[in-house]
Amino acid sequence: MLRIELPMPPHDNHHYTIARGRKILSNESRAYAEQVAWLAISMRTKGELPREPLTEKLKATVLVIHPDKRRRDILNFQKALWDSMQKAEIIKDDSQLDDVRVIRGITDGEAMVIVTMHEIPDLVLTVDEMRKQGLV
Repeated sequence: MLRIELPMPPHDNHHYTIARGRKILSNESRAYAEQVAWLAISMRTKGELPREPLTEKLKATVLVIHPDKRRRDILNFQKALWDSMQKAEIIKDDSQLDDVRVIRGITDGEAMVIVTMHEIPDLVLTVDEMRKQGLV
């Protein structure tokens, strides 16, 4: 199992911007990706993160910790989070994520996300198999 504490990613509405008629990563998302990359380097140096990106299918839990009790959408930051983890070579590709759970948390301190991941077997289920297991 891998556990990573990261700062709160930019909201998906701020992930891209338009420049000269082209859709590009916003400065906020670029800065976030760079911050995640530096944290990954630090964790690898301490032996807390594998040198190579995770390559198998993944199950992940994301604890979204907000600094107060205001209403927020806890799903609108996923793109920046997973793209940054891919760019930092923590995961090979966000298509590896087969099972993701997002949980809301509140703190008096700094907003952050805590991501736990572990590799799982490549179990792609058909709709009939999911119905038999009561998943749909």
